[in-house]
Amino acid sequence: MSLQDPPHGMGWGICLFVAVSLLTVAYSAPNGAAGPHRGWTPVGEPALSRATTVTKGPTGQNLHERPWADPVAKYNLTFTETGLPVSTYWSVSLTQPGPVANLTITTSPTSIIYSLPNGTYPYAVTSTQYAAGATFSNVTVNGSNVTVRVAFTAQPTYLLLLNETGLTPATFWSLTLDAVWVPAFGNITIGGIPNGTYAFAVLPKAAWNVTPSSGSIKVDGANAEQAISFTPVETTYPMVFTETGLAPGTEWWLNGTGTNLTGNTSFRSNTTTLTIDLQNGTYTFVPAASSYAPELGPIYVGVDGIGGFGSVAFIRTYALTFTETGLVVGSSWAVAVSGACSGGPLSSSSSTIRFAEPNGSCSFSVTQIPAGYSGSPASGSLRINGAPQTVLVKFTSAPVPRTFDLDFIESGLPGQTLWSVTLGSNSLESESGTIAFAGLTNGTYTFTVSGGGGLVATPGSGSVFVKGANLTKTIAFGGSPSLTFLGLPANEGYAVLGGILAAAVLAGLWAVFRSRRRKPPPEPSSAPAPPASQGPPGPS
Repeated sequence: MSLQDPPHGMGWGICLFVAVSLLTVAYSAPNGAAGPHRGWTPVGEPALSRATTVTKGPTGQNLHERPWADPVAKYNLTFTETGLPVSTYWSVSLTQPGPVANLTITTSPTSIIYSLPNGTYPYAVTSTQYAAGATFSNVTVNGSNVTVRVAFTAQPTYLLLLNETGLTPATFWSLTLDAVWVPAFGNITIGGIPNGTYAFAVLPKAAWNVTPSSGSIKVDGANAEQAISFTPVETTYPMVFTETGLAPGTEWWLNGTGTNLTGNTSFRSNTTTLTIDLQNGTYTFVPAASSYAPELGPIYVGVDGIGGFGSVAFIRTYALTFTETGLVVGSSWAVAVSGACSGGPLSSSSSTIRFAEPNGSCSFSVTQIPAGYSGSPASGSLRINGAPQTVLVKFTSAPVPRTFDLDFIESGLPGQTLWSVTLGSNSLESESGTIAFAGLTNGTYTFTVSGGGGLVATPGSGSVFVKGANLTKTIAFGGSPSLTFLGLPANEGYAVLGGILAAAVLAGLWAVFRSRRRKPPPEPSSAPAPPASQGPPGPS
């Protein structure tokens, strides 16, 4: 819809927006003419009860809207402007109740006249490049004619654009802009708006969600735009759940998660049925009720274009409480139950842990005991038979075993000589005179001593017995540093070297022997034998 002023020289007109029919009824007449029109009768709608005539004076100075044969008393509501140059177009858009809910008149004369019954009417006054004292306001008609004087001042005005998305083409919608009703079949453009902030509210539309549904638009030296987005309301289907097992009037609920549910949503009822409208999708519901437990676990629901039914069976439960004594305040402990009971392990840093369990035989165990304590009973069994049960768990501090130190002290080593001791599976080394093992409980421990720069440790190995006190063991190093060869004592190192050399000699001889045995005998020669030597000739 556009409320912009028409170009100079064009005729004037009245637009009647019929909200119930989603149609626009328009009539335009030249100066001095009158034209009647009657309400439209849309398909499926009753005929409108009023008829309207529109007249305009021969010089174009006055405009009247007068109902025919309407028994309701009407009074003239006249808008008179000042401040506009001659022949400048200006508009008044008036909101009124009834089937014809909005009437916009655009004209160049100085007066616009409505004929209206008693009531309060929001209106908007606009003109291009001129601002009214109050662009949006309201006026009350109460048993007499009323005149509204509009003073225009020259100042920049701008377009107010409300851009609708989501609706199918030619779908009717409407909003109020500073309480003035504005109908539309698409985007809305309103001209002649001066700087300012204007409140809007989109009227509800069946089967559609709108974002934003209300707000404000600020015009500040430029055209202002506001997006209005419509989205269809998703069809829902009823899921009817019926409970059994609860006492009459007991409240029960389903905690649901899934498609289009925000977080964990709770649905409650104090009757035997609970109906939840769900969109297509998948959902999980967990039944619950005070002093009752569901016989089965979560309920899984899939919705695909049709509703359905579900059942929830509850059984009576009783409090099973575990109370501890003996722990330091704030200590954490835990209990698990099994059998007819089920749950846990539940952990607590308070003195009680509580389950809700049905009748039957149950087993329990204390699954978390703080360090340094023992619990009694640590496990057991019980039977719930129509009444709450309490189990007392007594914690006592367990004795902490004493520990002792074992020091190995060497003598005879030159300063900064590295030596080491292995005690059980732990090894320590040092360049000082003491190696200390701490945190030992009573018992027998084996040790070995190594290092010492080749000096002999006495004892080099052995065992010690720790019994209720710290213990010291002396290690004496003495003798000459052992000569070494190839990382072994000298005699052993040279023996290894001699063995290696002997093996190498034998391997060489064996290779020569094998090569000679494999050499083929020489073949006989086929050349004639040389003549026998004649010896030197004798003297002649």
